Amino acid sequence: MRGLLAALLFTGMGVSTSQAQIERQHGAHVHGEGQASLAFDGSAWTLSLEMPGFNVVGFEHAPNNDQQQQALSDAMAALEQGAWLSFNPESQCRVEAARAQSIGYASTEHVSHNHDHRHNHDHEHNEDHGHADGHARFEIEVQGVCERTDRLAWWGLDLFDGFPNNEAISVAVLTQSQAFEAVLTPKQQRIVFD
Repeated sequence: MRGLLAALLFTGMGVSTSQAQIERQHGAHVHGEGQASLAFDGSAWTLSLEMPGFNVVGFEHAPNNDQQQQALSDAMAALEQGAWLSFNPESQCRVEAARAQSIGYASTEHVSHNHDHRHNHDHEHNEDHGHADGHARFEIEVQGVCERTDRLAWWGLDLFDGFPNNEAISVAVLTQSQAFEAVLTPKQQRIVFD
């Protein structure tokens, strides 16, 4: 609940949800646990997610061999696709843009921008500015629209089957009428709206 309260306080003070998310995530880096925020502004929505690298690829250092490099590449491809997101069909939700980034894995980091979910992905490389804490991570931001927010019953995040080191993802949810925190697990992969 601490994270949700921080997000609400920052939002109430005129700070964007993304900034609140950044502030909220400077807590402990815990293997197996991810942090996310899901914010609605009318029909538009933004999902920001951060997961320790261990959760996604099982290591938090520059790849030591071809197998680890392939695991990192495969993880980036899966995260940028957004196929791990699902919504009840009546809500008419869709992804409009996605961005995935691996941080702390090498001198060049992987950044992917998917501005249209149906087209090819552009890849950029950014300089690693050093991560002295030794904790590599993945950051994902997805934006989209729900045409019928009045019919939004559930939101699914399946980041457990393909990434078995994920044990729990805490999601701070902020809609026009609700603010709550949901904890997703391999057995409970949906956020349920009242």
